[in-house]
Amino acid sequence: MLTAKSIMYLINVVIVLVGVIFTVVSIGVNHGNKKKVQRCKVLTKGRVVDMQREASTSNTDGVATFSWYPVYEYTADEHIIRKRSSFGQAKQAFYPGEEVEIYYNANDYNEFYVPKEHTGKLIMAFQIIGAVLLIIGVILFFVIKLL
Repeated sequence: MLTAKSIMYLINVVIVLVGVIFTVVSIGVNHGNKKKVQRCKVLTKGRVVDMQREASTSNTDGVATFSWYPVYEYTADEHIIRKRSSFGQAKQAFYPGEEVEIYYNANDYNEFYVPKEHTGKLIMAFQIIGAVLLIIGVILFFVIKLL
């Protein structure tokens, strides 16, 4: 039978694990973004040609949430490239016809990034959440030990 103290330790472990997951994900995404920036050096003007709205449903409550994904069109060495961003946002941040700066990879025209997408804010949010959960986990560990 589990005691109250062992249940608190289990909850503490879950909090720490979630904190570690958030931290690791933020580090991985940040690393991937930095590598993409290193590879995508060619600057061109592009435009938003479409905004795709995509629904996702949580398995727990069945409530649908929506994300907006911009579709960009740009020219890379006389090739017209049309690609959907992998970064969706809850609010529509771009509008069809809007011009944007696009950096693409000279060796792979389909790899690109748009500085205006502000993926850094999402990474920062994951880092802060991860750090806060880890700090709470450490504090709880010592508080539980005192009980």
